[in-house]
Amino acid sequence: MDLKYLNTFRVIAEEGELYQGGGRLGYTQSTMTFQMGQLEQALSARLFEKVGRRMVLSQAGGSCCPMWSGCWRRSIKCTVLPRT
Repeated sequence: MDLKYLNTFRVIAEEGELYQGGGRLGYTQSTMTFQMGQLEQALSARLFEKVGRRMVLSQAGGSCCPMWSGCWRRSIKCTVLPRT
């Protein structure tokens, strides 16, 4: 699983829309859709439900969100640690 997919998931969950999330990450809406499709396929689970223009976490997405947010924060800390 690619960490950028987890970041895309996190941003969509925070923003609630593909368009706004894409703007925040510098991705097109089609890139966001592709990444979430890949992640959902890898997990065999729907992570979001589309409600109008909004993206709402599904039950599976809601249960994954806290765990993945923690993973993302830890990965960021690892990338900014000084090299020895």
